Amino acid sequence: MDKFRYDFYVDYSRVDNLARLSLDSIFQFTQIAVTEYFKSLGFDNRTMKIKYNYAWIFTKTKAIINSIPYWDSKIYARCYVTNIKPVKADIEVVFYDLNNNQLFAIKDEMCVIDLESRKIKKLSDFGFDKVNTFDSIIDGSYETIDSTNLVKYDSLKVKFCDIDCTNHTNNVSYIRFIMNSLGAEFLDSNDITSMDFKYHKESRINEELELFKNDYDNTLDILIKRNNDDIFSIKLKYKGAK
Repeated sequence: MDKFRYDFYVDYSRVDNLARLSLDSIFQFTQIAVTEYFKSLGFDNRTMKIKYNYAWIFTKTKAIINSIPYWDSKIYARCYVTNIKPVKADIEVVFYDLNNNQLFAIKDEMCVIDLESRKIKKLSDFGFDKVNTFDSIIDGSYETIDSTNLVKYDSLKVKFCDIDCTNHTNNVSYIRFIMNSLGAEFLDSNDITSMDFKYHKESRINEELELFKNDYDNTLDILIKRNNDDIFSIKLKYKGAK
C-alpha cells in the first residue's frame, strides 16, 4: 500500500495578509488530509462516532516549515502512520509543491476517546493496530516548553466557532488564538521555522483562558491555562523574515 495522497489548492480564503498560506490554514490542511486518509481506512471520526461513539483527538504535534506557498499554488500532501502504540499513534503529513519540493511536514500524535466518558480507548479495540506503518521522515521527538519565566500577556474566551464536532476547542483554534495574540508586527517580520504543540486538557465553549509566554533565543514558549489547569502549550521557533 502506498502513502495516501491528497491534493490542495491555496485559494484566496486560505492566505494571510502577505498572500501566503496562513499558519492556521496549514493545520486546517493537515486536519483535512488526516481525515481523508482515515476515511480511506474506515477510521474517520464520522465512522468512529456512528460505530462506537468514539473520536480521534490530537495530543501532540510537531511542525517543520521549510517554505510556505502563496495564493494560487497547487500543492499535495502525503499522509501515513509511522508508529502505533497501545493507545496512541503517530501520523505524518508532508506537503510538497508540484515539483516535489518539500514545503512543510507535520507529525501528529493522536489517540481515541469515548465521547461519553472522555476516556482514552485502546487502538486494538477497533482494529487500528493492524494498519500499515511507514518509516518516519521527520527527525526529532516532540519538544516541550520551559514553563519557568512565563509572563501573562493575553486572555480570551472560547467562542462557538472555536468548537468542533467533539464539543471541545478545535486544534486549529489554538493556533488562531496565538496568531491573534502575537499580532501582525511579529508575524510579518518573522518566519516560523518549527512548532511543537501539546494538548494537555480539553477546553470548551464560554471558558475563559489566559495566555503566558517567554521569548528567548528566537524561541517562544507559550502556555494557555484555564484557572490552574494547563490546556495547551507550544514551543515556536522563528527567524527574521527575508
